[in-house]
Amino acid sequence: MSEKQQRRAAKVPLRELNTFRAVFAKDIDKSCRHEKQKDYMLIALHSKHDVKGYDIIEYDFSKKEPRDFRSAITKVLPTYNKFAFDQLGSIAIIEVDEEFRDKEELIAKTLLETNATVKTVLRKDSTHENEFRTQTYKFLQGVETKIATIKENNVTLSFDVEEVYFSVRLSSERKRVAQQVKENESVLVMFSGAGPYAMVIKKMHPSATVTAVEMNPEGHRWAVHNAKINKLDITCVNEDVGKLALGKTFDRIVMPAPKNAEDFLEKAKEHATQGTIIHLYCFGEENELAEKKKRIEHVFSKVTFLGDTVCGQQSPRIYRYCVDFRVD
Repeated sequence: MSEKQQRRAAKVPLRELNTFRAVFAKDIDKSCRHEKQKDYMLIALHSKHDVKGYDIIEYDFSKKEPRDFRSAITKVLPTYNKFAFDQLGSIAIIEVDEEFRDKEELIAKTLLETNATVKTVLRKDSTHENEFRTQTYKFLQGVETKIATIKENNVTLSFDVEEVYFSVRLSSERKRVAQQVKENESVLVMFSGAGPYAMVIKKMHPSATVTAVEMNPEGHRWAVHNAKINKLDITCVNEDVGKLALGKTFDRIVMPAPKNAEDFLEKAKEHATQGTIIHLYCFGEENELAEKKKRIEHVFSKVTFLGDTVCGQQSPRIYRYCVDFRVD
């Protein structure tokens, strides 16, 4: 009989497993064998860690045999140290340093063998540097595809990982923003990509009027596809936000492009009115937030700041922030 060990456990709906594992990877106790209970999974947590948005209970888990990716790969490559990977649906995306490139097939094969939810392994082959924030990937092992399908916040999202920028780590952030939307609101999502913010908002608030604007033609195409498969009435616009002229204002504007969304505050102003709430994403150090808020005040003259949310990290001291404010 397997040795039992009591752990705090998160009750995670099966449809949210991939998102949970990506967002709370550091909180999961991988020494335990997770337990399926009807329509949810019990995920063991490290004793001092907590996760928001999930019920937490105490549970006696069976101890898992050491057959995870880390232990398996270090047996054959003792100096290998890149165990983290991004998972988009059944696609795992890994980084492999130059010194291990001749072993990348072995690394990918080991990942497939130790993770039942992974069917395809890709390696990052470039960085996010073009205007659409996309990057290229090299296929290594498994089913040869670059089309990912994920489920998050009760919506299904499909896209080509090379054609559309997508961050699975923002699932909780998309939910946070969507939960603030009121019934019958009109919502503009700039830089909408394959439509994750737009889909989650419309799914959660069917009475809302949602417009999603994306310059990347492939991102736009996938957004139209996702609206269709989720049976959501969303207006998808293939347009450069800098040239946007919709001729109307919105109750809420979402600007999820942290690299340069600040450059489009004037355009957001054209589509805002008194009372409009704006969610502006940006990268920066904590001490840079004050300057970013001054820039917002310079554009809008009078605003009320509603809160700052840390929703990611670009580098050791550079964070992804969402600055929520209301136009007064």
